[in-house]
Amino acid sequence: APLASLLGLPGDLQGTADAWGTGFVDELDYTAEARNSAYFNANVAKGALNGSVFAPAVVPELSSRQVLTTEWVDGQRLDRTDAQEDVPRLCSLAMSTYLEMMLSDGVLHCDPHPGNLLRTADGRLCILDWGLVTSIEPELQLTLIEHVAHLTAEDYAKVPSDLVKLGFVPPGGEKDIESSGVVEYLTDVYSTWNSGGGAAKLDVPALFARVQDLTAETENGLFQIPPYFAYIAKSFSVLEGIGLSSDPDYSIVKETLPYISRRIMTDPSPRTAGALETFVFGDIKDDRDARVLSPKRVETLLKGAQKYAATTSAAVAGPGAELA
Repeated sequence: APLASLLGLPGDLQGTADAWGTGFVDELDYTAEARNSAYFNANVAKGALNGSVFAPAVVPELSSRQVLTTEWVDGQRLDRTDAQEDVPRLCSLAMSTYLEMMLSDGVLHCDPHPGNLLRTADGRLCILDWGLVTSIEPELQLTLIEHVAHLTAEDYAKVPSDLVKLGFVPPGGEKDIESSGVVEYLTDVYSTWNSGGGAAKLDVPALFARVQDLTAETENGLFQIPPYFAYIAKSFSVLEGIGLSSDPDYSIVKETLPYISRRIMTDPSPRTAGALETFVFGDIKDDRDARVLSPKRVETLLKGAQKYAATTSAAVAGPGAELA
């Protein structure tokens, strides 16, 4: 936290440091790790991911707080597997799995480095090492769904309100965002990020400098990093790195589309239904007389849902299954 302060990074630095410290301590409790992996497997068994992804089953009679014993799993690391042609599908499957954890289950695995992600001989994804997780509250889940839906639909005008709800901008900061020209700046950043290639296509030093300038220009600071975001950023940045290792043009934003498409098409909750309306109608969704379905957005939505189905069914069908 002191180093971050010297670098001028905004946010609750002590809270972020506490969040990291709590995670490190929790990793030493193997009883909790066993519980985390069992919770994941139970949730997978109830959903569309069943049969395509899993965590090694724990052997309770050989496990304790100090020792964890699981069933042996034969598999190859994603970055070393002989089936490199299957890695893009597995990256897409991993993205859908982690979004399911974060936005549905409420417990996110926070250590998805290549050594913890295995491809089994039958094409399933095995996730190892469940000691480091973070919990996501239901209200935050819904806000994240709305935000990701806005990004995938390229509705960047919704981003200021999203950033306030997510805690990246203090309450009441929407007007500061709109008057400072940050919407246009973020639109450019998100568009570049959406096009693929990861941080290599972004001028990261200039991005940080701009965030610091905007923070200094406003009375109470425009941007802040909420503590909960530390582990989410860690997880998805690692997943993006794995994706980029197999495809230099990999786009993590586009890879969220399969899960988000299926989620907003099947979740009956009012806020998720609102995200669906925003996706297909755009800014005028609330004007029922004037709104018109966007064929392009509907096509994007359907393609996302089709890719989700293809990604999750390929492992069940076998390694030779083709993606749509």
